[in-house]
Amino acid sequence: MSNLSLYEITAEQKLLVNQIMEAEGELTPEIEDALMLTEANRNQKSIAYLEVLSAKKMFNTMIDDEVKRLGLLKKRNNSIIDRLEENLLLAIKTFGIYTVGTNSFGTRKSESLIVEDGAILPDIYQTKKLVITPDKVALKKAILAGEIIEGVYIQENQNLKLS
Repeated sequence: MSNLSLYEITAEQKLLVNQIMEAEGELTPEIEDALMLTEANRNQKSIAYLEVLSAKKMFNTMIDDEVKRLGLLKKRNNSIIDRLEENLLLAIKTFGIYTVGTNSFGTRKSESLIVEDGAILPDIYQTKKLVITPDKVALKKAILAGEIIEGVYIQENQNLKLS
């Protein structure tokens, strides 16, 4: 396999095509050999790229699976923490404040505001947020229908298709 990158192989191919055009379409044996070598290099490099792409995608899938696994582990751990804290709080409520060695078990007071239905509150106690987002479906229909809208256009993309 050549040490050239796929980018360099592509640039080499363009140079060869330019040489053929300058020679008014005449294909010399040297250019024909160079074209065959460039094609072989392209094929080898493309397969190598495909192998790296597959490996990286597989690795990302493994990472996603591990993130899910760790998320579930954290959720389970938080449930255990909550249950243990509830049990300690129940013990303190039952026995009162107590000390074991250098650890003191007690409670502190805190307050929480509970709003059962924020929609029925007077306006003075509500914060309203306005989120404006473009309606891309309507915009695309308008552009396709020939309407000109400043700052809006349809961009054609080329995406990699591997099969």
